[in-house]
Amino acid sequence: MGWLLAGEPRVVYGTLTDLLDRGEEDNVVVRANMAGPQHTLMKKIFEELNRDGYWGTPKDMHTR
Repeated sequence: MGWLLAGEPRVVYGTLTDLLDRGEEDNVVVRANMAGPQHTLMKKIFEELNRDGYWGTPKDMHTR
């Protein structure tokens, strides 16, 4: 299970909370949760949000 704790922040967070039953107040859980949005992949995803807080255009939301 060590490889899960050495992975991306969201994987570490899920491992700690779901598999190891650590609480939200645990310092390691808090750090993993806070690191999530700072991770390179997450930053890239959120860079694509428009200023209204969603991806794409309003038309996209009603045509899929």
